Amino acid sequence: MLMEFKLIVPTFFPDGWAASYDVGTAVTQMIQIKMKWLLCLAILLCLTSFSDACERELVKNCTKSYVTLLDKKPDEGSHCTRLKEVFGCFWSNRDCKGQNIRRWRGWVLMVATLEKFLDICPRDDQQLQKFYEYLPDDSKPRRIYERLKATPISAKDKQCATQIHNSCKKQFVELVRKNHRICDDGGYWLKCYGESGCDKESAIVRYAKFVAELAPKLVSDCKRSEL
Repeated sequence: MLMEFKLIVPTFFPDGWAASYDVGTAVTQMIQIKMKWLLCLAILLCLTSFSDACERELVKNCTKSYVTLLDKKPDEGSHCTRLKEVFGCFWSNRDCKGQNIRRWRGWVLMVATLEKFLDICPRDDQQLQKFYEYLPDDSKPRRIYERLKATPISAKDKQCATQIHNSCKKQFVELVRKNHRICDDGGYWLKCYGESGCDKESAIVRYAKFVAELAPKLVSDCKRSEL
């Protein structure tokens, strides 16, 4: 004769009686919970793998596209066209999401913003605002952008920021044209901002500095995309 086993769990209710559970039921529930946990983990790993592959592919394609454009149109007058193309590339495929691609999208957005305020490449204010609204409210790029819009920029600060930005940009373009090592050359370009002798408290200079602060992670993302 089969006997029914009971598992006495030392959990007491207000009436003082202990709750008893069927061992088979308890084991089944534990297995179900574990299976659900494993399924969730598998889904998370798949999504992470897909996101990582998607980000690497997009970074690779966009940086490669920039090098190709630079080969075709190396003149300074084509800079705004190159920026517009690479901007559109990084902000394409909105289904591709992740920390790395968000970093690149934020960076190209900030470069476009910087050059708009420095009167280098024209940009529509409403269009810029729309892209910033895609970023979290508390994101640093968005906070600095709002501060930049609300802070008057003196002619002196603007001139200094323009000078250092154009100088670093020119150095970057010349390096990439010579060796096509856009990842390493991008790192040198962003480090170049640290050599600025401009007013460190100027809103426009602080913005340019923040663009440069992303250098190590951007270079790392860029090199990973080459693997």
